[in-house]
Amino acid sequence: MNQIVVAAAQRQMGEIEKLIAQQSALLERLVAAGRDASQASRTIQSLQQTLLLTKEHVRFLLREDEA
Repeated sequence: MNQIVVAAAQRQMGEIEKLIAQQSALLERLVAAGRDASQASRTIQSLQQTLLLTKEHVRFLLREDEA
């Protein structure tokens, strides 16, 4: 069961990484245009936190499988 959850979490991590890259590109364009980028910056921070939490969840599941 955990392996199914781990596989799903790994797919989610890939999607989150893509979103971070997209949002980072948007942030760069906003800054270059002299626009307010605070929301884009907060979105990136939230995505990065989500990625870290998902990675921690996977580590927890893998440890659980080893026990």
